[in-house]
Amino acid sequence: MADTLKTQGFDIAKLSEKEQNRLQEGGYDKERVSKVLKSNMSDEDKTKRIKALLKTYEIPYDKEDYKRTIAPFLPSEKNDYSKMPLDKRQAALKQAAKNYNEERKYWKNHDFKVVVIEYGEKSDAGYQAMVVLTKKDGTTLVVPGSSWPDKDAVQPGIGDGVFKGKFGKKAHKLHRQGRRIPALVLNENGRLPTINNLPNQNNHGEAYEDGIHIHQGWNTLRGSEGCLTIDPELHVDFFNHFNEGDVGKIYIKRMSKPSTDK
Repeated sequence: MADTLKTQGFDIAKLSEKEQNRLQEGGYDKERVSKVLKSNMSDEDKTKRIKALLKTYEIPYDKEDYKRTIAPFLPSEKNDYSKMPLDKRQAALKQAAKNYNEERKYWKNHDFKVVVIEYGEKSDAGYQAMVVLTKKDGTTLVVPGSSWPDKDAVQPGIGDGVFKGKFGKKAHKLHRQGRRIPALVLNENGRLPTINNLPNQNNHGEAYEDGIHIHQGWNTLRGSEGCLTIDPELHVDFFNHFNEGDVGKIYIKRMSKPSTDK
């Protein structure tokens, strides 16, 4: 891919050493990078976009993390049961049938799953979570995000759990700017427990937050007083996968041990 970038006139020197290594290693969406190179974007916008696409796959996780967190929520993989010992095959087929029925039942009533795997802390800058979107047709997208409010916000953040989600193109209001932006609304804007049941000063010290959404973040701050946010370079890609009124479930899992501080 590095050679492809050069032949299409892209200046590799604009990428950091880490980003150049990522090009050599692979593991990112080459098709999307190629589309950027062929687009009519300015050189500056191309550089910004390619950096964002490489960044998508920089979130640290290993195979064990994958097995525990992401894999259970993705479409089931096919197994060659004929190679299993006879005594294990029956149990495996029974479990597979159960999984299939549960999966079919889920997708009959839902349009998406969003799994947020958080590796960072509230005090960290930027976007340390891996947000995995899976659609009914099997489409899967992975982008960086955060489950934490801004580090100076009085809200502690919501706890781990499984929540209902609904997409709206104008679901989140930016009060200072007076406009509305795309977002996923959790539990119909109802109450959600705070992490470690910490008190929320905005709700008279009670251990809940409400009006929680997943919306775009910003570069200087996440721009969150409790909501989850998507990396500002990739929020358009993320929300373009939804249609108005899509419903699904949102799973939040923190891999690091959350602090008991606010």
